Amino acid sequence: AWRAVELNAMVRQLQPGIVINNRALTTEDYATPEQHAAASAPGRSWEACMTLNDHWGYCPSDTAYKSPTAVALTLATCAAGQGNLLLNVGPDPAGQIPTAAVDILHAVGKWLSIHDEAIRGTDRNPLHWYLFGPTTVKGHTLYAFVRQWYGSELIIGGLTRRVLRATLLSTDTSVTFTQLERQVILSGLPATSPDPVLPVIKLELDGPADHDLSRVLGGADIFPEFPK
Repeated sequence: AWRAVELNAMVRQLQPGIVINNRALTTEDYATPEQHAAASAPGRSWEACMTLNDHWGYCPSDTAYKSPTAVALTLATCAAGQGNLLLNVGPDPAGQIPTAAVDILHAVGKWLSIHDEAIRGTDRNPLHWYLFGPTTVKGHTLYAFVRQWYGSELIIGGLTRRVLRATLLSTDTSVTFTQLERQVILSGLPATSPDPVLPVIKLELDGPADHDLSRVLGGADIFPEFPK
């Protein structure tokens, strides 16, 4: 109805270096999923547009703020897909950021000061989804974000690379591990979560992170071949 294709073509003619998002319902330069993080196809830029509560502007009755953990998980998910996070905060009529929002942002900022290397400058993650949380990669290093702490042991399945070193990034301490053919068993972890927002485990590998879930049980397939 608003002749988006024609208008965007005109804008590009007037300003060839412009960057246009997909909000006019055309593909253009980058995607902008709203209120969820969904990675675009490899090679295509994207930015998740999120609110800190349920409104884009100031709404005094809206107290449904996202927790610091939820914000950190969204940030990690965006990093895993090599995307950006646009996090909206609505100032009040006096131009002040609400106290609840400030507290959340401070908590995430403190968390990020410790776990920055697991977020900034990461590559697009080639691995499959993990139940414990998102993962990011940077060169030969894998970062696992553990949204629900399972206790003293955590098993990461499907890695095809050899683990050289495991570190609990949240406390900068080494982690004992045993590696089977397709399982990495991390042991001796703290009984309770080592970080109040989102603990991160760092795995240094002998090559770029790669993943194969089809063979994890000592070389045996998980699913037997269907009868013919």
